[in-house]
Amino acid sequence: MTCLAKRPPLPAPARCPICDTAWRTRRYRPARRMNRVQTRAALIIGNGLSVLKIAALAATGTGLMGGSLLALTSNAAHADVLVATRTLRAATPIEPGDVTLVDAPAPPGSATDPQQAIGMEARVTLYAGRPIPLASLAPPAMVERNQTVLLTFSQGGLEIRTEGRALGRAGEGDLVRVMNLGSRSTVSGRVTGPGTVQVMP
Repeated sequence: MTCLAKRPPLPAPARCPICDTAWRTRRYRPARRMNRVQTRAALIIGNGLSVLKIAALAATGTGLMGGSLLALTSNAAHADVLVATRTLRAATPIEPGDVTLVDAPAPPGSATDPQQAIGMEARVTLYAGRPIPLASLAPPAMVERNQTVLLTFSQGGLEIRTEGRALGRAGEGDLVRVMNLGSRSTVSGRVTGPGTVQVMP
């Protein structure tokens, strides 16, 4: 059946008021929007990662750029990074079996050699599989909190030795506060060995 309704007239095109010429109208086309994967790829590229590999397919079965595969790689080389093989609590001495090297980009300030960690102890908890920051390592403690230590003081030809109680935990070369058990006064000294603190002059 044919519809007999009349089609409404189209609006007349705008005309130039000077030369009475019809102006050409241009159809507005909205800018093409990037899909979620393209946006994420652009953000990753902008962040400047050392190694970038992007391969994604949309839920409809089409991939990036109309179904093509997008894979971008940089020329930056991988570097070995040291990670913990198990979770290490703070103050745990690090042994050879506690760390291993993996082929992955090393974050700034991370250990890249097992010798940098073996024999040290963890300042904070180190989680398995994560890079080990050098700042989280410290020499093993030689003085424990509340431990009775030997206080030494020497200046010129004078040398004094007495007992004290450590008020903190410290490794060799670290400063620690110690309470003199005789005078009950508190002094600061540097750890020179296991259970030995040299008072600063």
